Amino acid sequence: MLVGLVFGTVGGLLFGLVFALALTLQGNLVNGLRLLLLFVLAGGVISGLSVGLPNGGIACIQHFVLRCFLWISRKTPWNYARFLDHAADRVLLRKVGGGYIFIHRLLLDHFAAMHVMLSSKSKQQ
Repeated sequence: MLVGLVFGTVGGLLFGLVFALALTLQGNLVNGLRLLLLFVLAGGVISGLSVGLPNGGIACIQHFVLRCFLWISRKTPWNYARFLDHAADRVLLRKVGGGYIFIHRLLLDHFAAMHVMLSSKSKQQ
């Protein structure tokens, strides 16, 4: 998002400068201020999206859509990091580096068995 923002700003300013130069040469600078603003915004959006989307923007959009789907289907809470920190405070999980692990193997096996039991019940129905 930062790359898209930087290139959008630079692209918008460049489009605006080129358009302002063209208007100045024609002598219509006062009448063309609305068009100047339009060109600055359009240039910024076009250059920001064309550089930002391939450099992480698509992954950001996919991540947000996945979070929305999981939250709407009530599979995960919206603030997942707060949920994991809460589980770590209750000694169900332990923070390891940037991730989390179960505090004990038996706890992991218990939750895995619950998932298998729930999925087998849904297949029977």
